[in-house]
Amino acid sequence: MDIRPHPQTSYESTVINPNSFYGKLRSLYANTVLRTQLDQMKKQGSYEAFNLKWHPVYDIRRLSGARARMDATPPSLFWESDVGKWIEAACYFLSSSAKDSCSHADEFKTAIQELVDMIEKAQHEDGYLNIYFTVVDPEGRFRNLRDMHEMYNAGHLLEGALAHHHYTGSRQFIDVMIKNVDCFIKHFGPEPDQLHGYPGHPELELATMRLYAVTKDPKHLAFAKYLLSARGVKRDDQDGKTYFVHEADTRKDLIHGLTMDGLDDRGQTYNQSHLPLHDQNAILGHSVRAFYLTTAAADFGGPYLDDAKRLFNDAVDNKMYVTGGFGTEPRFEGFSPIPHHLPQSTGEGGCYAETCASIAAMMTGERILSHAVDGKVRDAMELCLHNAVLGGGSLDGKGFSYANKMATYGDEVATRADWFVVCCCPPNLSRTLGMLGGYTWSAKVDGAQKVIKLDVYLFVSATRTISLPDGQKAKVIMKSEMPWSGQTHWTVEAPEGWIWEIQIPKPDYAEDVVH
Repeated sequence: MDIRPHPQTSYESTVINPNSFYGKLRSLYANTVLRTQLDQMKKQGSYEAFNLKWHPVYDIRRLSGARARMDATPPSLFWESDVGKWIEAACYFLSSSAKDSCSHADEFKTAIQELVDMIEKAQHEDGYLNIYFTVVDPEGRFRNLRDMHEMYNAGHLLEGALAHHHYTGSRQFIDVMIKNVDCFIKHFGPEPDQLHGYPGHPELELATMRLYAVTKDPKHLAFAKYLLSARGVKRDDQDGKTYFVHEADTRKDLIHGLTMDGLDDRGQTYNQSHLPLHDQNAILGHSVRAFYLTTAAADFGGPYLDDAKRLFNDAVDNKMYVTGGFGTEPRFEGFSPIPHHLPQSTGEGGCYAETCASIAAMMTGERILSHAVDGKVRDAMELCLHNAVLGGGSLDGKGFSYANKMATYGDEVATRADWFVVCCCPPNLSRTLGMLGGYTWSAKVDGAQKVIKLDVYLFVSATRTISLPDGQKAKVIMKSEMPWSGQTHWTVEAPEGWIWEIQIPKPDYAEDVVH
């Protein structure tokens, strides 16, 4: 399988000009936003939660046997993901050029090590790792993958561990998470003695793909493929039902959350398990879940890449706001099934446009671009970044948007909040800015032909250094006045005999392009 570099590692080859538009934003995130988020995690309780001690918040909407509730999931159910994304983001900033201006670097390093130590101690002997189903509801372990986020949380911890390993070289965290993945592989898969489940909220799929890029272990690739291929499949040993319907029957659970339209296949559009991925022609359900799924599919390639392109095109062509926002239906934070149904506010029938959805669209777009340059995909990725993504954080680094509605209605307000009960968006913003250099461009070297191939995705003032097979270096410098004006200049340097092949897709909005 062709392993293409991920932005989570390739960012390190790029130095973003600290005085540029994005350089100043990254300084804000390195010095203020990461500190704000660390303080909020400590205030919330997620920072200390891996100590596995009781917290008063566990009494809120408490679960029994992981049975669903009509009044939403417990507020602490996502805490591992908040911690994982913060560790991931902090590692990106500490290992990039921004580290030189990060005034809290020592504090972040201490916090990361403390968290990793707690995570390691919290892991069960068999590799299982989850706070809620260890402390609050042990009976619920692996009983409700549809709603309870054991795999989703593990995916974000795994991404944090990959970033930590890349930054520090330490195997402490990554070995914990490999053991956790082994636990999933033991219990879930296609064999008769396994459960045939997959994440209710996709994330572990894309994280396992990234793990394979590091370990090259075939079982990690096989598990990622299993998670993609099992979704939405009706099996005879599940009474002819999809896994989540069968799982609910096994729990004798007749309740479903308000985000779902029922317990049958129709209700499973929310989590993209209504049909196998190859049979899905329209992007439906929760928008972040959908794009995390297509990110993994695009990374895997082959027919799954075709699935990702088909669903991404449906989203961009039929279900995207002018700001690069996705998600019309506030009730389930997702797509309307009706093409071009894009109400501007609650008063018009909806509008949500979650910050994470546009970040996830960028993730899918980058993975599609990693196979071949496509101007339409590039334009969508840039539109998301400039609007719905960057608008998700305030310029003082202390306020964040979850939804980004086009207009308010009635007594609604559009002010940013300092934190959220389910706080996926703020750390997602931080990790996106942390690895921005990886989103900017990709480079491939053909040593036999002495050709350096550079594909440009975003117009960012930055310098990229490219290692050549003979130990020499090549360098490209991009100076851009985007987003304020349209001028961008490139300077390239390479040893004698090397040739550059540079692809820069013409933006759809560009006029009078001069090369």
